[in-house]
Amino acid sequence: MTSCENNKQVESLTESEYETIELDEIQTLAKHQTPQQLAKRIENIKQMEILMEKLETNYDSFKALQENLEQAGKALQALKAWYFSPEWLLDYAIDESGAYDGIDRGVLSEDGLYNLFLDYSELGSRLEQAALKLTEPNEEEPEKSEG
Repeated sequence: MTSCENNKQVESLTESEYETIELDEIQTLAKHQTPQQLAKRIENIKQMEILMEKLETNYDSFKALQENLEQAGKALQALKAWYFSPEWLLDYAIDESGAYDGIDRGVLSEDGLYNLFLDYSELGSRLEQAALKLTEPNEEEPEKSEG
């Protein structure tokens, strides 16, 4: 089999076929790369290096974001606990009498709190989906076997 046929063969492997390919077959293919194939592989390695560097750079930002999300979650839970308690109803009734005029009291707005809770719920769902993409194995990614 020619190196071109070997390379076409490895590029068209299914996931299950890839899992069964032997190390010596990979080594044989590696020795028979054409200059065009090497150039294509080098370009791919450069692109993968860019992705890796971007992920490494973003990790610290994501870690800080995680800490901010945990703090926001605690604040949101405290606000929800107060909103769904008799305390909020009492403060709402007192505000209706005008006793709280002159202070910021957006927290006594039913629509404002509802919208805030809904926004965070939707954000949480989107973040959950994004997080799953970080933790789920790639269905197209073959498991690497050591010959």
